[in-house]
Amino acid sequence: MELTICRVMPFLKAATLVILTLAVPLHAQQPSPFTPGWFQSSGLMSLRDRPPFSAKVTEKKGTPGSFTLALQHADGTKTSFTLVGGGEAERKMFAHFTLGSEYKFPQVFDDVLGKDAPVSSPRISPISSTSISTSPHFFTQQDFSFSTQKLSLLDLNRCPPFRAKITGKKITPDSISLTIACTDGRTLTLQHSGNANLDEALRIAKPLEEGRFYEFPMSVLPPHQDEPTPPTPAMKALEPFIGEWDVSSLDKPDQKIRVRYHWKINGSGLWREHSAKQEGNDDYRMANAALITHDSTTGRYVETLTRSTSLPPLEKTWDAATRTLSSINYIKYPGSERKHTTITTFKTDDRIDWKTTVTSKEGKFIEEYQGRYTRIKP
Repeated sequence: MELTICRVMPFLKAATLVILTLAVPLHAQQPSPFTPGWFQSSGLMSLRDRPPFSAKVTEKKGTPGSFTLALQHADGTKTSFTLVGGGEAERKMFAHFTLGSEYKFPQVFDDVLGKDAPVSSPRISPISSTSISTSPHFFTQQDFSFSTQKLSLLDLNRCPPFRAKITGKKITPDSISLTIACTDGRTLTLQHSGNANLDEALRIAKPLEEGRFYEFPMSVLPPHQDEPTPPTPAMKALEPFIGEWDVSSLDKPDQKIRVRYHWKINGSGLWREHSAKQEGNDDYRMANAALITHDSTTGRYVETLTRSTSLPPLEKTWDAATRTLSSINYIKYPGSERKHTTITTFKTDDRIDWKTTVTSKEGKFIEEYQGRYTRIKP
């Protein structure tokens, strides 16, 4: 699969993380719930697209190249952003923010970067198996839209596909609460109270066991499927990616990123789940996830992040003879558009090399990034 780094944002000047996300049209049309509060579109730079608001910085950890930043809005809700890798604009904004200070958005971006800086961050495109590309990849909390909207337990019936672990469950006579840790880094609390639709809420929550991972919405829609189904013939072609990999970038040799590929339970897709190690922490933390599916009409594979995004799914082409996955992504920059071509190739069963070449719309070479996937053996 290809890494999805370039596709997320032009700001990652080093092939950092590639996230392969494939999704069916439903994913692009349906909102992706899952955040106990308000949702944000992906990427710190996406805040430039939002209506004016004020927020206080309540958490600031890491370095400009690998950080976590949390904002608390005036209504008490929070939005957090995690960046592994990163481009000049994101790094500059992270350095500017002070813990405990309040800022006016999007005005602060103009104050720090100037009005000609990119309005939004392009999504990273993977180069090899899942997500490694030429741009930094932003792991952010997002959801339907920026409008204030709360999630309920019943939203699990209509969400786009994602995976999560049940970390908390409480059922009382008049309320139900689930806490879930999503494989894309989000931790969400979904609740239901009152008698309206109580039977449906109980049907969803009762079978779910703490400590187990589930696929949503499949796990809460009848018929429930606990036993895996063999992958479809189209998905079977991507079997070489199955397993866990260390992801490296020649531009970011100190980054610690891992990606795991495994089948969707009904065999119709391939999950690509990323984890990252932040400075000062020995544990790898879930950071992002994508679903890869096959489009029988075009014959291409499509990757879609499990967190909602305004960006279209990324199409990829697999060449079985050369064991190469490739994609082309066009990203808008101030005053221009750039073409990101990512090639991911199996050199051996345990090594994948990836390279992303950036050119102008007219074909003039601009820059290039490359790296490697190394299989982690049991």
